[in-house]
Amino acid sequence: MEMNMDQKSHKFLTFVMYATYLVSYLVIVMFNDEPLLPSFILTLNFLIHIISHVKFYSHEGVDKRAKFVLVVQMVIVFILEYFDKSTYELLFLFLPIADCIYAFNYKFSALYTGISLSLFYPYNFIVYENTMNYPYSEGIAKDIIISIFVLTFLYVSRVQMIEKMKYNQVLKERNKAFEKLEGYAKKIEELVIHEERSRIAYMLHNSIGHKLVAMNLSLQAEKMELVNNHVLNEDDFTSIEKQIKDAMVLLRSTIENSNNFIISLEIEDLIDMLISNLQNDLSVDIKYALEEVVKIPKIYNDIIYNILIESVTNSLKHADCKTIIIGIRSDSAIEITIEDDGKGFEKIVDGFGISQLKKKVLELEGEYIISSNKGCLVKVILPMEAL
Repeated sequence: MEMNMDQKSHKFLTFVMYATYLVSYLVIVMFNDEPLLPSFILTLNFLIHIISHVKFYSHEGVDKRAKFVLVVQMVIVFILEYFDKSTYELLFLFLPIADCIYAFNYKFSALYTGISLSLFYPYNFIVYENTMNYPYSEGIAKDIIISIFVLTFLYVSRVQMIEKMKYNQVLKERNKAFEKLEGYAKKIEELVIHEERSRIAYMLHNSIGHKLVAMNLSLQAEKMELVNNHVLNEDDFTSIEKQIKDAMVLLRSTIENSNNFIISLEIEDLIDMLISNLQNDLSVDIKYALEEVVKIPKIYNDIIYNILIESVTNSLKHADCKTIIIGIRSDSAIEITIEDDGKGFEKIVDGFGISQLKKKVLELEGEYIISSNKGCLVKVILPMEAL
């Protein structure tokens, strides 16, 4: 296979080639007293051209067998030149030459063009002198100038076409790279979300699960003592045991389906769970106040939770604080504040978590503000109808 090109360029060049053949027919009819034989020879060449293009040419490349067809076409052009009485023989000559230049590499096209032209001028001299009684020596300089001009145009346009194809290929590769990057970013986001939900499920298991197990153990101990002392019957504990068992089954189901459980909780329960687990083994006092003038839809739970966990975790890691105060107020908008009494900062550099949250808040047409005085204050405003 030889040179390839995009479909649009291939179709355009094919159209130009057919249009040139049409002009060639008009030239033969207009400038020949007996146009039948030259028209027949041109038609033969045209049919060979069509068959060759159907079998050997495509925008993806050209079969090398088309080289032999080009040689045959050039022989037919020389035969046509013998019977044609017009002075537009270069038009017929450059039909196969142009086809060769656009379809094959520089080496073969230059060889084909050089041999064709080197044979054409002396052959044309013989034809003019013997069949037309016209001194071709007077017109050879004009033909050479036209040939140089046409060849220059053909090769320059070929170079431009190749550069355009390279540029389009670069654009395609760039777009593919962007698509891959977007895919990777989406996968990373999904992994981060999955990891966060898995971590929350683990927190639920450790906090609520352990408490249920502890309650069950305490109940069994109390049950054994009360039954042995004949204070209560064993059946009296059936209802309580069933409730604990059902609660453990529900917890297990919630953990296994952790993708949706955040938006299933009430906002107050979500904050209670967050604070309860963050305060384990920590000396930091976390307080919160929830003022729901308008009830916050559960669909906001996910972003509120992510804002709280990111801000509170940053305070615990970097602020060296003793107290963290969380405030949530919902009216025409949801206003979230997280304030600590830590050492504050002079300049903040947004990490990945904060950058992603800011991006999400901006997409919802909200505000994400971080400021520092004695401590750090994070203030987020979310339009109530953003989601």
